[in-house]
Amino acid sequence: MIEGQAHLLANFAGHNETSMSDNLEDLALFPLNLVLFPSSLLRLHIFEPRYKLMVEHCLQDDLPFGIVLIRHGTEAGGIAEPYLVGTRAKIVQVFPFDNGTMDIVVQGESRFRIRGLDESRPYLIGHVQDVREYGYEISDLTEGLVEETKTNFMEWCQALFPTEQIAVKVAFPDDWTLMSFQISNWMPVENLQKQQLLEMTDTVDRLQLLNEMLADQVSNLVVSQDRQPLTLEDLRGYIFPN
Repeated sequence: MIEGQAHLLANFAGHNETSMSDNLEDLALFPLNLVLFPSSLLRLHIFEPRYKLMVEHCLQDDLPFGIVLIRHGTEAGGIAEPYLVGTRAKIVQVFPFDNGTMDIVVQGESRFRIRGLDESRPYLIGHVQDVREYGYEISDLTEGLVEETKTNFMEWCQALFPTEQIAVKVAFPDDWTLMSFQISNWMPVENLQKQQLLEMTDTVDRLQLLNEMLADQVSNLVVSQDRQPLTLEDLRGYIFPN
């Protein structure tokens, strides 16, 4: 067991060991210094033998793997201690290279919570459960929050991108939960703040936090006299933003 999380996981297992074991799923884990949100696309370079083995296994059996933010440790070599909530990643494209490495494109699916860890294999295995998102109530108050969040996001996009070079068009999904995850993916904030957004289970609470973050981002862009809009050349590295 990874030191630092053994006590927490043992306590949970001892509290409800029988009912928990009935609902667990074994999921290969890929600890990274990033947060993947449901529905988001991400391109990864796979070069370590253990993760090439993991990808081959997932492709062979049509399985997802889990992306989790690193709490302690590094991405390459050794063991990384993950945060307990992550996102299943489905492999949608593979680009093999002659040297045996590969690039893969994954899409975020559902979230999970780690209830136990298995270090007996070359790569980490999590015993996981689904994270449940609470439903939201449509009311004048919540619709007002959604519209304010959309407005702030569009203002941030318009301030960030060069309008003379790029026509900024934003299409929001009808589902507020999906919208909250897609906006979260674009937010230029620290990983811990993104992890907070990922772990939240109330869509309205997530939208409220996003609205506050976006308002700060718009304000910072407006008051900064030295900030230059991104150019097309700057955007070449953001094909799969996360």
